[in-house]
Amino acid sequence: MGTLTFKPIKANCSSTKYTENSTFSTNLNSLFIHPQSHVLIFQSPPTKLSARPLNSAFGLFFCTGDLSEDNCQPCIQTAIKDITESSCPSSKQAIIWYDYCELRYSDTNFFGLPDTSGFNMTNPFENTSSSRPVEVVAQLVKEAPLENPIMFKSLALRSESLDALAQCSSDLTRQGCSDCLTTIFTNIKACCIGAKGWRYLAPSCWIRYEATPFLQNVNGVNTTITQSYCSSNEFPASNGLNATTQIESLFVKLN
Repeated sequence: MGTLTFKPIKANCSSTKYTENSTFSTNLNSLFIHPQSHVLIFQSPPTKLSARPLNSAFGLFFCTGDLSEDNCQPCIQTAIKDITESSCPSSKQAIIWYDYCELRYSDTNFFGLPDTSGFNMTNPFENTSSSRPVEVVAQLVKEAPLENPIMFKSLALRSESLDALAQCSSDLTRQGCSDCLTTIFTNIKACCIGAKGWRYLAPSCWIRYEATPFLQNVNGVNTTITQSYCSSNEFPASNGLNATTQIESLFVKLN
């Protein structure tokens, strides 16, 4: 696999801001120091009575399971720079998506909560009447939650001009992953399966199908993907949990 370049597809930012050099700012920066794993969760240890004082930061990133470690790390480093400096500066909740990775953080604990409030993208230039892409992705949606340690499943059928994947963030349970993928697959079937190339990117899970190579093949000509008009792109509401004061990053390697 060759060297990739990383351009953000979309970013969502909350209107709530933090101030530079605040406790939250310090805690957030501590999350972004030296990420070394293909999938990392950053969190704070629980305190007495499950109380979580103010100013905690919770963050997560993942790369698609087909991406090499050499390309995963640059994608995440690019995401950290983009989300903090240009896409969502000083936002207390933010998420950014790329073709091969995702980064999100919040001042509330979102771990283990399937979030399907994403968006779809379709190829605007070509249509298809084939049921094969839907059949393949349906199978990947069933199989991805069963994979270990990364809930990721892909299939490349080059003879049929079909690449596809399904993946969940690794903070989810297997059931949570299944629920997430099933929901976004239902969403994509409601709007977009006539296009020759589509995907749905949510905070907690992804599905993607293209008629040109993208799995472990960056030398192929990727299907042109543009955002369509059949989904809401609002940042998910706060889950209402209190956040934490003195954060200690807990790096959990999941691969």
